[in-house]
Amino acid sequence: MKCYYLLPAALIGISAVVRSPAALALSSTEVSKIAVQITVRIESKNSPGSGVIIQREGNTYTVLTCKHVVAKADKYTIVTANGEQYPLDYSSVKKLSPGLDLAVLKFTSNRNYTVAKIGNSDTATVGIDVYVAGFPAPTAVVSRSLWRFSKGEITANATQPLDEGYALVYSNSTIEGMSGGAVLNENGELIGIHGRAETTVDDNSQRIRTGFNLGIPINTFVKQFPVSVARLAPAKAQPTTAPVADEFFTQGKLKLVEDLDYQGAIADFTQSLSRHPENAEAYYGRGLAYYHLGEIQEALADLQQAAKFCQQQGKADLCQKAQNLIGQLQL
Repeated sequence: MKCYYLLPAALIGISAVVRSPAALALSSTEVSKIAVQITVRIESKNSPGSGVIIQREGNTYTVLTCKHVVAKADKYTIVTANGEQYPLDYSSVKKLSPGLDLAVLKFTSNRNYTVAKIGNSDTATVGIDVYVAGFPAPTAVVSRSLWRFSKGEITANATQPLDEGYALVYSNSTIEGMSGGAVLNENGELIGIHGRAETTVDDNSQRIRTGFNLGIPINTFVKQFPVSVARLAPAKAQPTTAPVADEFFTQGKLKLVEDLDYQGAIADFTQSLSRHPENAEAYYGRGLAYYHLGEIQEALADLQQAAKFCQQQGKADLCQKAQNLIGQLQL
C-alpha cells in the first residue's frame, strides 16, 4: 500500500484590535458567537463560498475572501448573518497579487455588522486551538447551505508560504463552500482565511481528503492590502532568523510527493523531528521516503515510531496507514 501526501489546489471557504498574549482564551461557544457575526455567504450559480467582514468605512463594508471564490465575473450576492442580501458589484472586486489566493469585495448597508478583529498569525504555533467558520455548499443530506463552525488545532505554520500564499495547516473539518471563511484563534481573532483541503492518493489512485486543511495567514494579507493600512494596526511580525520545524515538515511533504526527492524529504523530516521529536506525521513521511529508496529497516523504524506517537495522539487514520505498511514490509 502506497500513501502519499499531496497539497494540490483541491479548492473547497478590520478594525484590528490585538489582544495581549496574556488575554484569557475564550470558550468555543464564545468564539462561535463572534464567528457567526463576521462571516458572510457569497452566493453564485457556479462557485458558492464564504467571506469575512474586515472593515467598515461609513456605510461601506469590505469583505475578505479567497480569489478562487470570485474568480469569474458572475452574479454574486453577499448574505450577512441576519439573512440580508446585497448584490455584489463585480467591478468592486479587488484581486490581490497573482501569487496570492485572496480578494476583497465591498457592499453598502446602513446596518451595523460586526467587523473581525485581526490577530497575529505568526503566533499560530503547532498544537494551539483554532476554529474555522463558513457556509458549505448543500450536500445530499443537508439540502441548503448552513453556517458551520469547526474546532481543530494548528498542525503546521510555514514561514515560507506554499503555493498562492497558503501556510497555515490545521485539523478542522471543512466542506466545499467554506473557502474564504474565517480561521480564528482562541481569542476570536482572525488569523487566516480558509481555502484548501489537503488530499492524498489511495490504493486505487483516487484522490481523497486527509482531514487536514490549509489557510492563508492574515499577516500575509495585512502586508499587501493597500486600503487604510494605517488604520488596521497590523499585528507585529515575529522576527525569524532560521526556518522553523513546521516549515521543514511542510517542505518535506512537498519533496516527497511533488518532487519525488526522497533524500531531500528525509533531510527535511529529520530537521523537523530534531525540533518536534514526537511528530507522528514526520516519522510517517520519512518512513515513506525510506521505503521508496528501498531502505526497509530505516522505513520500518520510522513507521513504528509513527504508529507509537499517533496512537498516543489519537490519530487513528495515520496509525492504520502506518500499521498496514509495517505489515507489508514485514512479510
